Amino acid sequence: MMEVYFPQDGMEFHEKDDKGNPAHYYTLKGERVPFSLTQVLQLAGLAREPQSAKEAEAWAAKAVLGTKVHDYTLWLEENELDLADLVNYPAYHNRVLGWKQFCEDMHFQSDLTSCEVPIGLRVNGCLFAMKVDRYGVIGEGDGLAMAVVEIKTTVSKEPSHAIQTAAQAIAFRNHAESVNMPIKRMAVYLSETPNQAGRYYSVEPHENRMDEKIFLASLATVYWRLNNGLLKAGI
Repeated sequence: MMEVYFPQDGMEFHEKDDKGNPAHYYTLKGERVPFSLTQVLQLAGLAREPQSAKEAEAWAAKAVLGTKVHDYTLWLEENELDLADLVNYPAYHNRVLGWKQFCEDMHFQSDLTSCEVPIGLRVNGCLFAMKVDRYGVIGEGDGLAMAVVEIKTTVSKEPSHAIQTAAQAIAFRNHAESVNMPIKRMAVYLSETPNQAGRYYSVEPHENRMDEKIFLASLATVYWRLNNGLLKAGI
């Protein structure tokens, strides 16, 4: 049993709480969604967490970089960014260039109505929320497919990334079936320095069919813990 909710269905993402303090959470028709996808992965022990205050600080800095790169890549696709404006900021420029190279090399075109917007997904009664970096069409000719693409601004490849895209792909299953196309999953790692081919990106396909089963088991486990008082929602 699956239900998908988009902004037009009442899904919202919030960056401040009722008192104006910084916060990151989702609501569906005004009701707070218990967990984000990131929280599910963390609470299930699938995503690595910082092991020290120093590492947490480094991660926070990377998060700021990642947020800006995500914004710039989206603006580029919306024709709201001139890449030349970033030329003096290689940490941003080269990664955005890498995304542009990926789109051109892989013939990827985003469905911008589904990118970076709050999406809720209820599976077997368990509700969680997320933002999907990119969903769109990839390939050409007989190789045409839909694709869920996670954009990473680090070269560090974590096992949880494949579980992440498996969860995201569930939300688009009905759409892909309606257009009679398979869904591919992948992470694109953007870098400040080029590889030997002059590309500022690398691609990691996610093809293990067990990824979705692992996520669904993890989601059920997190809700079991919630329902038995072993954790609180939204932490």
